[in-house]
Amino acid sequence: MSDPELARTWLRTENPNLDAAWNYAETNRLDQHIIALAAGLAETLRIDGPWTRALQIQQAAEAASRADSPATHATALNELGQVQRLASDYPAAADVQERALEIYRQIGDRLGKAGALNNLGRVRYLTGDYAAAADVQEQSLKIYRQRGNRGNEAWALNSYAATIAALGDRSRAFTLYQQALAMNRELNKPDDEANSLEGIAASEPAQGVDCLT
Repeated sequence: MSDPELARTWLRTENPNLDAAWNYAETNRLDQHIIALAAGLAETLRIDGPWTRALQIQQAAEAASRADSPATHATALNELGQVQRLASDYPAAADVQERALEIYRQIGDRLGKAGALNNLGRVRYLTGDYAAAADVQEQSLKIYRQRGNRGNEAWALNSYAATIAALGDRSRAFTLYQQALAMNRELNKPDDEANSLEGIAASEPAQGVDCLT
């Protein structure tokens, strides 16, 4: 499907069938189907939950992917790390993202590396290690800009801006959020646009900055 919203609607409508298909694949140890279905369900599981189910699916996909290619394993680790972060298991999320990052470096996958760097930065932000978060997020942004990947650049800008605000530079954070907002509007990404708007409000004087999840 060419329209992301249509794809999400289809995934939500067919979720019971897809979930049943995944259960069948797991019961019968169909590793390729476990991996593929987990990847296809990943976004809606992160958004809609329940995260206990998301963890179950992504943990099984990560285990199944170990015998597959390094790229497949890194992708499964990256997805697992995101769910662990949402479930507030930050030590596990950081460990998994670092493992994914190392694989992406070994195989020379720069876009995969950028994603793992940004996700690692989000974990570090949530644990209060803002300087370390900014370091990896800057690396992520640099790669996306070099590759001309504007969609992911806008996503990473939101994350980086939250960290800059937490470090105390709200003026710079405000500018970064404005850049992200313009890009998200141009790319018709309403969820990320909402995050940018929330960040713009949070980076105003006397407002909170804990807007990254």
